[in-house]
Amino acid sequence: MNLQKIPFFYRVLFGVVVLLINLDIQAQVASPPLTANTAADSPAVSGFRAFKTIGGYLNNRVIKGNGYETKLTEATYLLATHIIGPFYNETIATTAVRSTKYDIGTSRSKTIQSGKTNFAWKALEFISIGVCFIENKIKLIEETTVNGTVVDDYKSITDQSALGIGSSMRIFDFIYIGGGYEEFSEESSSKVNNAWKNQFLGAGMIWQYSKDSGFRVEGSQISSSKSYKPASGDGLKFKNDHNGYIQNKGEAEWKPFESFLLRWVILSDTQFLGGGIKLQEVSNQFGLIGTTSTTFYDVPGIIMWGGFYTQGTLTMKDETGTSKQGNTQDLKFSLSFNW
Repeated sequence: MNLQKIPFFYRVLFGVVVLLINLDIQAQVASPPLTANTAADSPAVSGFRAFKTIGGYLNNRVIKGNGYETKLTEATYLLATHIIGPFYNETIATTAVRSTKYDIGTSRSKTIQSGKTNFAWKALEFISIGVCFIENKIKLIEETTVNGTVVDDYKSITDQSALGIGSSMRIFDFIYIGGGYEEFSEESSSKVNNAWKNQFLGAGMIWQYSKDSGFRVEGSQISSSKSYKPASGDGLKFKNDHNGYIQNKGEAEWKPFESFLLRWVILSDTQFLGGGIKLQEVSNQFGLIGTTSTTFYDVPGIIMWGGFYTQGTLTMKDETGTSKQGNTQDLKFSLSFNW
């Protein structure tokens, strides 16, 4: 497929939709979540978890934009354990299937398999230091159709891997400050290799944190460096352009009593596309979680189940001003056993 034949606006969309469909609205950079089967952004947070957890969630996302529509189905599995002594582990595995249809007659489908493993060491009860290992595999199929007939197609497989470190400190038993760093590398069958860096930092507070009640707030920022690699000299591989971005998140969780928990997250994500163009998503997520004490295979614990609804707006900013580009909607269901 000759991408240069596609209008600039649609080529911009090709480059940004990948990040937008992968946004998982979380804010676990400094403090542990009350919603136990929420994955941590920083590996150090794994060391402060109050529960060992096994669970997961299903997420359905729809993006309706100017000239395209994207649908995503995502399944995530999470296992958080206490290894021994001050050492903790968290494993997250995700499979996502995404399809996008463009008004110009092009369709795209992607299968994304992601895996992340956190190891944390909680030192002196108030400091946690963690490392993480990330592996992503992205399979892309892109087709151009005319009157229902495929006239051009394009396929690629991309492998991403990363090593990250993070730390979190608890002060006065209720204040948490944390940050970290990830270094990504990418290899693709269709694009030249690339590499970039992610940084994250955050601060949070937890009051009366226990297995029965608590209140938590956290603010965090994740930033990714832009990295551009030109096409290969022999013309066999395309350029590889990783857009820089900044994600700002705020989260509040309230568990007034044992069987009930409320969660609210606000996210602002800005991508820097080059040429002075910015694409921004602002979204709000609301969650309602129920909990029940039970015994599973002679192990006493708590079952958490719940639903989350997210609604967002996409806008693009350039030298001509700001224009609305679309809306996003997510519906997520989660279930976990915690002990």
